[in-house]
Amino acid sequence: MIIHPLLGLLQCVSRAYDTLKKTKERVDDQLAKNIASSLFQNSASLTNAYQNLTRSILQNATDALNKVRQANDAALKANNAHPLFAAIQARLVTAQSDLASRIEQLTATGDTSEIKALEDMDLVKVGDHPAYETRFGLYQGAVRMAEAKWINRDRLIGFKGDALDENLNQVVSSTKAAASKYPENLRSQVVSTCNYLLDRSAGVARDAYMAAYMAEARKSLGGGEAFPLIANVTAKSLNNLADLRNANNSLKLISDDLTSPAMKGPASGDWNAFTNRMLHMAGIAKAILGGAGDGPMMCTISLCKLEDPPNLKDDWRNKGIWRNAKLTSEGDTGKLTETASLEDGVLGQMPVNQSFDLLLFKLNESTDKQTYKGELWGPLWLLCKYKGLPAKNDVTTWTADWPIESALSTGAIRLKFKFDRPFSGWDTWPRD
Repeated sequence: MIIHPLLGLLQCVSRAYDTLKKTKERVDDQLAKNIASSLFQNSASLTNAYQNLTRSILQNATDALNKVRQANDAALKANNAHPLFAAIQARLVTAQSDLASRIEQLTATGDTSEIKALEDMDLVKVGDHPAYETRFGLYQGAVRMAEAKWINRDRLIGFKGDALDENLNQVVSSTKAAASKYPENLRSQVVSTCNYLLDRSAGVARDAYMAAYMAEARKSLGGGEAFPLIANVTAKSLNNLADLRNANNSLKLISDDLTSPAMKGPASGDWNAFTNRMLHMAGIAKAILGGAGDGPMMCTISLCKLEDPPNLKDDWRNKGIWRNAKLTSEGDTGKLTETASLEDGVLGQMPVNQSFDLLLFKLNESTDKQTYKGELWGPLWLLCKYKGLPAKNDVTTWTADWPIESALSTGAIRLKFKFDRPFSGWDTWPRD
């Protein structure tokens, strides 16, 4: 399983998010209670609530003073020009002026600007919700992206990454776009936070998708990751062309997926290795099977001519120990070919899925012989086992040396393989 390198950091972010979520829930509850109060009057405005509070204080104090004034006016009327009530009347005028001054001072302090700043930051509507709720929604979407609950294993192979595009690429783009439209007072902080969370969550989610995709791709191939699609002759081999065609059908879908725009982007080393492996396997399968209507790749096998000066690998025939060779394969018993020829000697032709045997004779078929047995996918098996090489600027022609197994001589049987269409280079043949 792929472990994202920042998963530990994202877990720390997740814990911080949980704390933020609980705080947000408490704010929601308190705000709901406040809005229902007479002070807020169904509005989430702190400024209006503060104005309502000061008006209420002024009104209550004024009402109290009025009651005292009314009582004092009645006493003055009943006790004409009594000094006590005249003094109270004067004090009431002073008290009214002092009250108005104190209320004016209260509303003129820095509290109102701080309240307004807090309201602008958290309570004004951004879209259809209070600002703090809009910010939380953006952060919540970014954090939850890492959960990747949208991955559906039934919509991986053959869908060209549509789920990845819909649930990751597009969500990242839309979230970043929404953050960029946040009001200017906190825009830079919101954009920066969203980008930080999105980059980390998207990395984890993308790796989760890639891990699921790789598992499903290999599952869809069944036993298709085998020779000749991979360069390992000691491992399992595909049994026939039908097995190769089945693997090729899956590889076509996988190749289309891997080269789709949605599947491109940041990836781990495991994903890059997987991509290269699948695309090269698809290339091998296409080379062997050809296009629609083509048959399997054909190969003409020849014994390389003798060289001047002598090639040390030709010791077995320079000494005249094995004078003739013959290649046999399914439906072809072959014919004798002289080993001492100064021209390449054609041994036979066959589809690459067949096996073949190479026989060396001391003189003719009635004399001593030595048999070299090939495996399924004979030409490709021999090239892979003995690390054949393509001709310069011609990947339809390859050579390989089959080591001589004889106490009488040394060297190798130098063979030339001519394919009817290009075959991928050795350096791109996937290996285990």
